[in-house]
Amino acid sequence: MRILINICLVISTLSVVAAGPSKPELYLNVNSDSLDKGFGIGVLEPTVKWQTSGSVAECDVEGGLSMSVTDDQAMPYSLWGRIKKNLHGVDLSARVDTKSSDMNLFDLDVQAEREDTYVQFKGKANAEDSSVEVNNVQLSQKLSAPGGYFTITPKYDIAARKADVQVSYGTDVTVVTVDANADKQKVTVSQEMGDNIGSIKPSITTEGDIELQYSRKVGTGSMTAKYKPNDSAEVVFNDGPWEVTVTAPMDTFDNFGQRLKFNLRRSVDVSGE
Repeated sequence: MRILINICLVISTLSVVAAGPSKPELYLNVNSDSLDKGFGIGVLEPTVKWQTSGSVAECDVEGGLSMSVTDDQAMPYSLWGRIKKNLHGVDLSARVDTKSSDMNLFDLDVQAEREDTYVQFKGKANAEDSSVEVNNVQLSQKLSAPGGYFTITPKYDIAARKADVQVSYGTDVTVVTVDANADKQKVTVSQEMGDNIGSIKPSITTEGDIELQYSRKVGTGSMTAKYKPNDSAEVVFNDGPWEVTVTAPMDTFDNFGQRLKFNLRRSVDVSGE
């Protein structure tokens, strides 16, 4: 596994040469919490993201980094690399992520997919002691059914010794999903109602928690609204480089103005073209 980590990072770096340079993306972010910081670069929360892809040794490779600037002038960053290859009809991929706070720790994500069967392993690796641990295992199988399809997805959290399963039945416009474990069950219905109307997705749990989601296209963008009774309401609007999120408390109207949250995100073209 240690060899796999090195291969992912090294080959992803080499993919810069294979694919050529790509332009970075700059994101500026302003939210209701950042305004309390006063004037400074931290108010804008600038983040630069860059990635590239190519082919090396008959494998598809990708790599990238994300760097942000904080109020204390620190510049934390993260790196990631991924290798993909089709082997005897099976699509294989392995991804490694690491952060500047500890470059000896790696998040691992290994996936395999063939037709309607999908397997995923997630874990962590430590370069100091060469230890590797698998934390989560997931298997997904899609099956044909009258009028639609079934998808069965068992999951197991090894560290917590907790098993979950997701079973869904879907057609072209409707999907019914049941998420269940030993402690809680949840039923979600997703219904498409056409481009001019949008889609609706209500859900309810065995504990009585209810959530209603509505999505639709708005001009050249999209809007998604979520409502949780006695909890919160959220509206997200996307239009090209813009993303606006407004979250309002629904448990009580005390100090409503102070508890109302917003987030404004804008991607900036820095290619110079």
